[in-house]
Amino acid sequence: MESFRDIIIQINGLNRESIDKKYRMFFDETKNIRKFRLTESGFNSDEKQFFVLGGLVSDVDVPLESINELWNSIPQSKTQDELKFNTIRQGAKTFPELLNKLYFQKVIDWLIENKYWIHFHYMDNFYYSIVDIIDSLPFASKLGNILDSRHYKTALYQAIRLNKNKSLDIFRDNTYPDVKDSVSFLSSIEELLEVYIESDEYEEYYYDKEDNSFEIIQEEIKKAKNQELPFLVNNREGELIEEYYQLYYQNIILFKNSYLIFDHEVDVEDRLAKMDIKSENYRFVESSIPKANEKSEFVDERTHKLVQLSDILVGAMSMFLEYLNSDDTGFLKDIYEATKWSKKQCDTFDKWVAIINDSVVENEAFKSGVVDEFLEYKYNFFTGNRFVKGGASES
Repeated sequence: MESFRDIIIQINGLNRESIDKKYRMFFDETKNIRKFRLTESGFNSDEKQFFVLGGLVSDVDVPLESINELWNSIPQSKTQDELKFNTIRQGAKTFPELLNKLYFQKVIDWLIENKYWIHFHYMDNFYYSIVDIIDSLPFASKLGNILDSRHYKTALYQAIRLNKNKSLDIFRDNTYPDVKDSVSFLSSIEELLEVYIESDEYEEYYYDKEDNSFEIIQEEIKKAKNQELPFLVNNREGELIEEYYQLYYQNIILFKNSYLIFDHEVDVEDRLAKMDIKSENYRFVESSIPKANEKSEFVDERTHKLVQLSDILVGAMSMFLEYLNSDDTGFLKDIYEATKWSKKQCDTFDKWVAIINDSVVENEAFKSGVVDEFLEYKYNFFTGNRFVKGGASES
């Protein structure tokens, strides 16, 4: 277990002193589809929606009186078994709409006033489904760190997404991710790369920047033909992601000196129970207090409410990531529309970004993402100094 922790710290370039601190971490998840798989028409779930695990973090006990101040400011908390993101969003369907909602602003203000952090770990299901192709090529073991690896995975991902329907046909024809004929499969991947190299997108993102990633991938594919692809064998046909327990496990191992409280997730709990985890730094609880009482699992009011708050935070983060996960046209449109945000939206966004950035400054491991480079560029753009909002009107 300790060696696995060392590997995580090394490949992510994390600060061990920060990781070793003692925190109280609360978790919930959103968009947990249990399994991500191929279907005859595409996927069993919208690939634009990310799985997000995360919630609230503190290095001190959060006073129940403070939590109740937030709860009492939201009338529905008195009539609902538990406070959920669906209540806080007040019908918002997009992230810019969420910024205008009073309840979300109350949550943001409470976090700012009390100087609490958030942690968030997110996964692009489609991207994660293709990374084993790069990891199965000969040069994979020589890629020094996660950023080098992601650069090549991003390049391949762009080629696959450009012609999604053909790519998924290739996956089905080759029983992906349980590939029987590496020559046939890799030849088809070569064709996808060649089509992408002829595209305007390639010229803008790679050719003009003298980036030879595609040439290197093509060379590696030639070497890999007639060899077994180590991560693309002995898998279930069409099963792209079989479970999400890895993110839970990684947090348990990484934050070994902290205490982690997760919302109940039966599949994950069953999987972790079968593993030899010699640690008592975590537990699963029922977020709803009435349900916890029914199951004789009540811990204390504070704990259950902070898990509920984590549901709210990961719901907001999921909406933010979906907002970022657009094509170039949509991204430019988002930037343009953001210049017209109201003052209220701009103020709430500034506070949201401040919470995110303060959290990552406290501990860079509070943020992790299994996503392509372009999504990270967009994330950095919207949370960095280059993003200039507009907005002069109150609403």
